[in-house]
Amino acid sequence: METTIHKIGRYIFSAEAVHCDINQNLFLSTLCHDLLRAADMHSTERQFGMNYLKSINKTWVLSRLVLEIFHLPQAYDEFCIETWVESVMHHFTARNFAIVNHHGQALGYCRSIWSMIDTISRHPTDMLLVRDGSISNYIENSKACPIAGYSNWKTNPNSKCVQQFTIRYSDCDSNGHFNSIKYIDHVLDIWDMDFHKNYSICRLEIAYQTECHFGDNLLVYCEEIQKEEQGQKEFRIHLNKLNPTSHTETEVSKLKVLFVKQE
Repeated sequence: METTIHKIGRYIFSAEAVHCDINQNLFLSTLCHDLLRAADMHSTERQFGMNYLKSINKTWVLSRLVLEIFHLPQAYDEFCIETWVESVMHHFTARNFAIVNHHGQALGYCRSIWSMIDTISRHPTDMLLVRDGSISNYIENSKACPIAGYSNWKTNPNSKCVQQFTIRYSDCDSNGHFNSIKYIDHVLDIWDMDFHKNYSICRLEIAYQTECHFGDNLLVYCEEIQKEEQGQKEFRIHLNKLNPTSHTETEVSKLKVLFVKQE
């Protein structure tokens, strides 16, 4: 008998203590890693996952990510990630996520935009030509993802450079690129332990613009935006790649991070 594959995938995860911070909350980067694992499992079950794409010289590339967190899972908590494809265009697809605790309460939501590229030419490819566009069979646009999408903003040229680092082996993913989740770790390292003890992240936006590789030198610029809401701090961050020969810089990603003071 043929097994019915539903449009929405549901996957159980656990907040291992080794992956939790000083507040016993799951590291945000670990949660985002779990989101990407859920996306890969969902796409693999529906025959358009990374292993299949690799066999035809294609791969998924994360372009945009917006995450809102109401409560981070705490040490030893089990939680569920639901994920589904909201829409498909020729070169981009929108994938949403819901993070739910074992009581069925929403811990957060995520929106993401992905492109499919050819691993040889590095150019975007038409995903509707892969497996005769079967990805369209799994579009689910009736399930709500009640958070705002990505907001565009201009980079402030007067932002302060707060960090510089070189991409190393452990920063790279299976494509040989700077891992999309490692952006989060490096950015959150801007603030010290006392700040993280007193503030928790409630919204993260990332726009990935240019691929980075092992050995690239990155500069992190940060600007604090005044918020009228009491207890909130917003930071706008951009990462620039330094060209060592010309000493020019190329913007490779932009992030917006909103923190709220912990009660």
